Amino acid sequence: MHSFSELILRSSAFLQNTLEEIENKILKELETSGATNHVKNLQMINLQKTFFFIGVFSYYEALLQERLECKNGFEETKNILKENNENELLENFIELQLIVNVLKHGKGRSYDQLFEKSDRKINIKIKAIDEAFFDEGNIDEISSLIEVNNEFIEQSIKIINDVSFKIQKYRSDIFI
Repeated sequence: MHSFSELILRSSAFLQNTLEEIENKILKELETSGATNHVKNLQMINLQKTFFFIGVFSYYEALLQERLECKNGFEETKNILKENNENELLENFIELQLIVNVLKHGKGRSYDQLFEKSDRKINIKIKAIDEAFFDEGNIDEISSLIEVNNEFIEQSIKIINDVSFKIQKYRSDIFI
């Protein structure tokens, strides 16, 4: 397999370009028709971005476990970053892990930690428990505590790639 970093960059670009084309067609159709189907399709696009990112991160976890030959790839990764004083990257990786946990599980420990964190490094919109919408009136919004948009996906993939490069730097026998 080619490097995971290269493949997720290609995959992300493909998905974002494809979804943008579809979204533009739908928005054009909305100019002449307010059909519910168009709104559902816009929501589907946002849902697809969320599914994509959860899948990327879950696959990355499995890949780390395989390549690092361990039971918990994320814990081993955090240990590698910590041992090599990659503190900022470690903090970003932990924050990304919290975000994915919230996307997968909703309210809970990860949500509380993330919501209370005043110095988040990853640029996300996160809803308070009592908030119904990120942007009221936004017809393509889906029910989620965290908004997954192109900027978030790109920022997150950069973190994953940076982590992968550091692992390969400190464990030269590992290819991710």
